[in-house]
Amino acid sequence: MEPTSNSQYAASLQVLDSPEKIRVAYVSGTLEKVYLLPEEFGGKDTAENIVYLPRGLGDMKRQIDGTVMELVRANKVNKYEARPEYAGKSFVPVRILIKAWHSDKSKTASFNPVLEVWSPDFPRNTG
Repeated sequence: MEPTSNSQYAASLQVLDSPEKIRVAYVSGTLEKVYLLPEEFGGKDTAENIVYLPRGLGDMKRQIDGTVMELVRANKVNKYEARPEYAGKSFVPVRILIKAWHSDKSKTASFNPVLEVWSPDFPRNTG
């Protein structure tokens, strides 16, 4: 059954609080595996570099990464960070904070999108 409201959607993600529950949701197609640091930027298929997001949000993350790649090619940014934030015990992040910037301080371009995943009803924890 598909959640019909934001609170039901959040509740469906809050209960994904173990690696086994994440695996079941991934195998069933509810979640997709997404790299925090994309392979194009040297990201590896390791537990530290992987988050599981509701199906469809991986496309949004890849669009953001595509924009970062364009900025890299234009030499406007050369540094990248993607940091997930979690709430409660859920293994699904509530958001991913993305930061792209240039190490040369004379270059002022930066790109700092936030990929919102779900909205918890309780305080968040940075992971």
